[in-house]
Amino acid sequence: MKWFNNRYRYPRILLAVLMTSAVVSMTACQGSKQAGSSQNMETTAAAESVSMAEIEETLAEKKTEESEGCGILRGTVIDGSDYSESITIRTDNGNDYNIFTTSVPLEEITTIKPGQKIAIAYSGTVEGEDLQGVQLVVTLNPQVQYEIKTATGVTVSNAMSTFIVKDGEGEEVSFMKDNCEMEEGALSKDSGDEVKVVYVTSADTDINYPLKIGKAQ
Repeated sequence: MKWFNNRYRYPRILLAVLMTSAVVSMTACQGSKQAGSSQNMETTAAAESVSMAEIEETLAEKKTEESEGCGILRGTVIDGSDYSESITIRTDNGNDYNIFTTSVPLEEITTIKPGQKIAIAYSGTVEGEDLQGVQLVVTLNPQVQYEIKTATGVTVSNAMSTFIVKDGEGEEVSFMKDNCEMEEGALSKDSGDEVKVVYVTSADTDINYPLKIGKAQ
């Protein structure tokens, strides 16, 4: 009987070792699956977080580029050039706009060609693909982030191509006088006119382009 136990003791030990190894392997596999699942969840959450951040940034940029019935039309030239009578631009939402090149001066860009990004400051309300009633004021650098602001104050200078307004805080803001919507009599004197100016500006440039000039109420 003792011989029988000695003979079969090693297979039993081997079987126990194999069972223990299997349990350890299953535990490790489950741990790996849990770790992988956790990592996938973290990756998905990070991707969603980046997407939301990008969306919020885009909305913030759009908000600063629309104010007081003015805005910036951004898109890509799909037809025409600065030598053409008109060009067609397509915005990111797929709307196409046909624009006469003589109706908007080139300021921040010097040429227009198909495939080129373009930004145009305007006053009025853009509805769908209809630009009727919209005044296109000036072409801008499409690589720059602009902001539409309002200055209310008294003119301290009014020249042929520029004018300066001193606001309520005593800050003087100078403007180019070019192609913008202007209320009759708003700039009637060399100085002393009380005005409200809606304009487009950028931290990357010292030039302020007025989009609407009216009498201060």
